[in-house]
Amino acid sequence: MYRYRLYVIVALLCLTSGCSTFSETFADRPHADSLVYCGTQVNVAVIGAAGDDSAGILSLFWPFALMDFPLSLTADTLLLPYTLYHDAGRKSSAPPNK
Repeated sequence: MYRYRLYVIVALLCLTSGCSTFSETFADRPHADSLVYCGTQVNVAVIGAAGDDSAGILSLFWPFALMDFPLSLTADTLLLPYTLYHDAGRKSSAPPNK
């Protein structure tokens, strides 16, 4: 019985490993302004929305964001050279603000 629980926990952790990092980094329109640590930024926003009454259904996802936080932090760190390069190219091609 203990092994079964361990397998379920490991499977859940594997399924959520860096999910917000990959969905934000490689998205066409990411939610974060900068791609640097964007998965971690999204997790912090979801965890912060847990106590907000106006968050609606988003407040139900904070346990998943809490489990995903260390994995996204690791994935964001591994993808840091890519995101820095991509952010530099994206900001240089953006039109100037008036």
